[in-house]
This record gives sequence, C-alpha cells and structure tokens, in this order.
Amino acid sequence: MIDDLNTSIFSRSPHGHRVLICVKGNCAHPDLGQALHQKMLKLIRRHGLDDPHHPHYTTCNIVQCLGVCAGGPIMMIHPEAIRYHQVDEAALERIVREHLLQGQPVEDLMLSPLSSST
Repeated sequence: MIDDLNTSIFSRSPHGHRVLICVKGNCAHPDLGQALHQKMLKLIRRHGLDDPHHPHYTTCNIVQCLGVCAGGPIMMIHPEAIRYHQVDEAALERIVREHLLQGQPVEDLMLSPLSSST
C-alpha cells in the first residue's frame, strides 16, 4: 500500500522516476543547482526519458531545500528516495546512465540514509 502511494505521488508512471534538485539551501551555491537542473533536462530528453511511455520515464524539478545543508549540490530520486551529494556534471551523467537507465543506484555518490548536517 505504501509503495503504491509513493509511486503515485513521486512518479507519473509505475516505472518512472522523479528527480529533485536543491537550489535554495546552504549545501551549494544556487547557480550550481540551476545548472544541474538544466543539464538533467537535456539528459532526460537525449535519452528519451521525457516520454511517459518510456519504461524509465523521468521528470526533474528544482526544490528550495532537501534538508542536507552540506556537500551539495544535493539531488534526490524518487520513488526510492535516494539522495546523492556533490553532484557535478560527470556524476550526473553517471547517475542517469547507471541509476535511471540501468536501475543500479550509484552507491559511491549516495548519502547514507541517516546522513545530514544536524
């Protein structure tokens, strides 16, 4: 039941992903998050992930803060709620290739589930 709820809230298809990128927190300069967002949108289009019928359909939105406040830019991918830190363009391309397209989260870029600055 909870998995069904998470899927309906955080993706537009049962197989999709929703990517959130922090742009207003203290983890990194907002320009870095904005640039990451633009690059992610290009990668989504390049791989056809913007097609709702694609099995790895992906959307990407910017958010005010993901509550990590260090090691940014921070990116979260739902429905798994996996948080990535220090995401630059090379890391982003790896995340798209390995996590979004191949279904394998990139462990060396992930924050641990309980990791935060608090």
